[in-house]
Amino acid sequence: MEDPREAEGFHFLKNPDLSIQRHAYDVFYQGLRDSVLHDLGLVGGEMFAYEITGGSNLDLPAKGVATDGSEIDLVEDVYKKYDLVLCISTYSATAPLTAFAKQYGFRGATMHGMNQIILNSGLAVDYFEVSRQAEKLRLG
Repeated sequence: MEDPREAEGFHFLKNPDLSIQRHAYDVFYQGLRDSVLHDLGLVGGEMFAYEITGGSNLDLPAKGVATDGSEIDLVEDVYKKYDLVLCISTYSATAPLTAFAKQYGFRGATMHGMNQIILNSGLAVDYFEVSRQAEKLRLG
């Protein structure tokens, strides 16, 4: 976000220009909180913000903001702490997150520019069916 302090108390939800962040909150954060974490016996599911980089695959900032308003160090408080990091952002963070994942030993996934079309298409696919169809093609 241009102002990552908007993460405090989820204030960014009041800003209609931050649709990517709203989707991150509605679909992933709330989805994890509502059942997935418990159902899978997982811990975590926190949400953090960092200052927008201004372009794809540029260096990520060192600091961010937690939803309680505290400043975080992305290395110490995220990269070293979690086994899985999902970065939903305005610009692609694949290159820097991949480098940090190799350095700190977490699995990383990035999704930039999330919108309703992405949510309704690629993320709504039945990947078991995709796998079955792919196996048919492989056998052919």
